[in-house]
Amino acid sequence: MMSVLGLFRWIRDPIGALDESEALAQEIRTRQFHAALQLVPFTSATNVLIGAATAWTYRDLAPVVPTLIWFALLVGLEIDSIRSYRLSIAVRRMIQPRDLRRFAMQSGLVAALFGIAVLYLLPRVDAEHRMLIATAAAGIIGTGAFVLAPVPFAGLAWIAMLGIGSAAGLILIGGPIYIAILVLLVIYGVLMVVTVLFNSHLLVSRVRAEAQAERQSQVVGLLLKDFEGSARDWLWEVDGAGNLRHVSVRLAEALGRDAGTLAGVSLTRLLRQTFPNLSRTEAMALEALQSRLEARRAFRDQVVPVIVGSELRWWALTAKPLQGEDGEFQGWRGVASDTTEIQRRDIEMTRLANFDSLTDLANRRQFQACLDALMPLGTLHKGLLLIVLDL
Repeated sequence: MMSVLGLFRWIRDPIGALDESEALAQEIRTRQFHAALQLVPFTSATNVLIGAATAWTYRDLAPVVPTLIWFALLVGLEIDSIRSYRLSIAVRRMIQPRDLRRFAMQSGLVAALFGIAVLYLLPRVDAEHRMLIATAAAGIIGTGAFVLAPVPFAGLAWIAMLGIGSAAGLILIGGPIYIAILVLLVIYGVLMVVTVLFNSHLLVSRVRAEAQAERQSQVVGLLLKDFEGSARDWLWEVDGAGNLRHVSVRLAEALGRDAGTLAGVSLTRLLRQTFPNLSRTEAMALEALQSRLEARRAFRDQVVPVIVGSELRWWALTAKPLQGEDGEFQGWRGVASDTTEIQRRDIEMTRLANFDSLTDLANRRQFQACLDALMPLGTLHKGLLLIVLDL
């Protein structure tokens, strides 16, 4: 009994039966509802045309007033469906379970009107028209089940109402051939029910995955925006040719340039252009960065110099290569941080280790380093003279 109740609950509201947050459940219901409404203008117009053709073709078999009432109800329900469709497109509000139940009831009423027509006409027409009506009813059942599959309660209501009317009409006729058609109708109805439930489950799973992916993308976007706005580091991105593709606000501020003027500019060329004259050390650092980019392998803390205003700054770049779905190289994305203070401390520590702090003259350690550098040269010329004058 619990499994039957659970199935009925899932049919009425598939999302409510899942363990989801209310916000995500509402979002999935909304997409589910909009998916079911996509073909409403076409299906509503088709249903009205079928109703008009049926009323006109069999006008001699039914009283005028009941026929007009039947057709007016059909038109009114379809107009309400189109109104709901237009509101859903214009407002895009979050859909609640009651909206899905109202939509299912509306669909069931339209199917009931067609079921009443089939029930009334089958016993009153000849064999040829009975086959026509039965075939049309089967087609309408299948079409409605396909269109309403995103909302399973609506799809099942459509199958049930039209199927009951058709089955009752076949029973009233009686006879072996019509009983056989009734059996086929039942088998066809069961197949349509399974199809609706299966397609609805697939749709709900897909929409849930898309909604979760979109929410995660939004969270990541907010985190990146917050990161770029408040962190000391900033993001950078270049294409396969090394040209800037994503220029963050922090990167533009760090360069003292407008972000609009940086898009499409080569990163290494941009760094070179900040220097009036490149020293050997600075040129080697920029060449090392260019080599890293050409190697197309991830790298970390590649230190490069840059002139901002009139001040020499040092940046540490970390990045990984970007690849498309086909594995094709598409560029680089990474993080940059200003390590100027660290570089200045390292330079000062190196200076203090090699030069006297009072006289600023080279000390014994620097002397030994210079001597070691000259040894290969002296060895090459087979002679080296060293004169030391002690103070």
